[in-house]
Amino acid sequence: MRDEFDLGEPDAVDLRALQGMSHGPSRRSVLLGLGVVGTAVALGITGVTQQSAAAGDLAAAAGPNDDLPGPFRYRGHSVALAGFGDIIMVTIDGHKMVHIMRKERRLHSHLLPFTDYSNARTLINDLIDAEAQNLFVL
Repeated sequence: MRDEFDLGEPDAVDLRALQGMSHGPSRRSVLLGLGVVGTAVALGITGVTQQSAAAGDLAAAAGPNDDLPGPFRYRGHSVALAGFGDIIMVTIDGHKMVHIMRKERRLHSHLLPFTDYSNARTLINDLIDAEAQNLFVL
């Protein structure tokens, strides 16, 4: 009587199938890999181009937040602000971006969590100074 879970003797291995695997990747897998890499590179280049264009447009998109200071310089860094409701996007040197949250009449940043500010310029100056002291990287 044979046990129902008995798998019996293993089947003979087809050596011809194994011989085809020893010659490296197939032409199809190489072409598929090149296609994936090419697509990733193209999307990466497009994303970088769009991100730098968006960073340049932030200063022009300030909108109804008239209480924000205009573009200014601090310790050799150029700063531009754009307000979007309760969030203010800050662009430093055209590529470093950080957001500031506005609650009632106070401003705060997650990078300096234990301090709130009454004006954006002082907060941004402190962010730039803290980065200069290597407390974080913008």
